[in-house]
Amino acid sequence: MKPWSMLAVAVAGFAAGSWLPSKSSASASPPVAVAVEAHRETRRQQRMNALADTVLEKSERWEHKKQAMPLAGLLTTFGRSYTDDDAARIAATDPVAALDQLLINPVSSGSFCNLVAAAWADAKPAEAIRYFLSKSNYRANDCLCEALKHGEQAEPELVAEVIRSKPRQWQLHYLDQLFGQTIRVKNPEASSGAGPSDQDDWIDRRLGENLLECLSDDGLRNKVHELWKLSEKEAAFIADRADPEPESIPDPAAASLANYERSKGGSRSTLFKRLEDHPEETLQEIAREGNLEARKAGMEHVLGEIPSRSPENWGPALEKLGAEVTRLGVIPEVPTTGFAEGPFLYGPVVGEWLDRQPLALRRSWAPAIVETWAQKNAPEAVAWAQALPEEASRDQAFQTGMIVWTHQDPSAAITHVEGLPEGDLREAAISNAAATWNCIDPTAARKWVEALPDSPGKQRALERLK
Repeated sequence: MKPWSMLAVAVAGFAAGSWLPSKSSASASPPVAVAVEAHRETRRQQRMNALADTVLEKSERWEHKKQAMPLAGLLTTFGRSYTDDDAARIAATDPVAALDQLLINPVSSGSFCNLVAAAWADAKPAEAIRYFLSKSNYRANDCLCEALKHGEQAEPELVAEVIRSKPRQWQLHYLDQLFGQTIRVKNPEASSGAGPSDQDDWIDRRLGENLLECLSDDGLRNKVHELWKLSEKEAAFIADRADPEPESIPDPAAASLANYERSKGGSRSTLFKRLEDHPEETLQEIAREGNLEARKAGMEHVLGEIPSRSPENWGPALEKLGAEVTRLGVIPEVPTTGFAEGPFLYGPVVGEWLDRQPLALRRSWAPAIVETWAQKNAPEAVAWAQALPEEASRDQAFQTGMIVWTHQDPSAAITHVEGLPEGDLREAAISNAAATWNCIDPTAARKWVEALPDSPGKQRALERLK
């Protein structure tokens, strides 16, 4: 073995040893001693890194640093260089500690969160699903969707129960991910002796018809059937293109926007290519000639162009979105995942913009906006929701914000509830705050409810605490 290779092994061994937790002493260390020890640890890490930089090749150096970095640093350093193996390693060691940081860090990668969720659900589906159910931000919802997809085969009853318990807005938002997409899973009919790289060992599958009954209404079930029809038509279109008969394949570019059909794969890809290359001209043409399906496609493109983490561009992007809602005559039913990062980072800007939008848009988006905004500043988000017109989903948005706030700071949240004027909003808030607080501190929640004066909200709260 080369001398530098032996040294590299020694360095890696030293790094591994530095991860091991030290035994706690019988009494707390003095502050000065703790500071000195922390300084020594920092100097030790610096010497170790300097030694690695000297003896390791560039590629080996990066591998060493990935192994030597603590978990929190590892998560923020990955950026877009993470792999399935990285997610699997975290899922196998301490997924709770990792996701507790990933879910609240606005600069962490949402796709990496999903990757960890999928890996965790592959190994321990019930554990992963219940963890994400205990969280309340939009990123946790995305991860929950991944966990449901990957855990459905092992935990069908739990997955059905979760989907059934979610409100219609949530089901609609994740309808395509849950029912319109496929995932790669182990083939139960594959021979046990086949290697993991054998293609016959894996199959593509999607959530089946047995889960349709979990959806809120026939409208959502019909949307699922349309997704499945679309998937079948697109598969047929791809098969035709693989061995085409020139006279049987129409020119997608020749299709009129007045007769645009999303289900025609060629027409859809052509339209989105035009939107990408010449957005303004194509949007004008859609607004002038397009049918409803074409205008929805135009709005999908507009939503995709909204920046998620660019403060200097967020205001202009929102104004453009408002203008396109008027021009295309299409109101998106729910915000996209990318849009949801806006309220987290710039809640007041998004709230002020939404106040100036058509009532239908405010009604559709307010609850989702408040849920995300409350993760960053719950009192501010709740105050905004409380000031909404009642017909703009005020009650739903307000209660959503209060649930998040109660998770974060029960004392402050219940103080706000107690200060609400008499009425249905206050009674519902009492019930929701009690149920949420009960998940954190059942004894304190019951004590608070029992001390309240008699009211319908108190009665509902006591029933929920049972």
